[in-house]
Amino acid sequence: MGSCRSFGEYGPVYQVTGKVSGHKVHVVVMETGEELDYPIEQAAQDPVAL
Repeated sequence: MGSCRSFGEYGPVYQVTGKVSGHKVHVVVMETGEELDYPIEQAAQDPVAL
């Protein structure tokens, strides 16, 4: 946890802050501060932000 990724190749950067359940992680969108639960499978496919 704690990794930074982007929503798809060109989307905003988010930071994974923790696991919510077996299927979702809690993330914070760096640009806006928005917090949301996001599917683990999708986060694993999103590119690591540089």
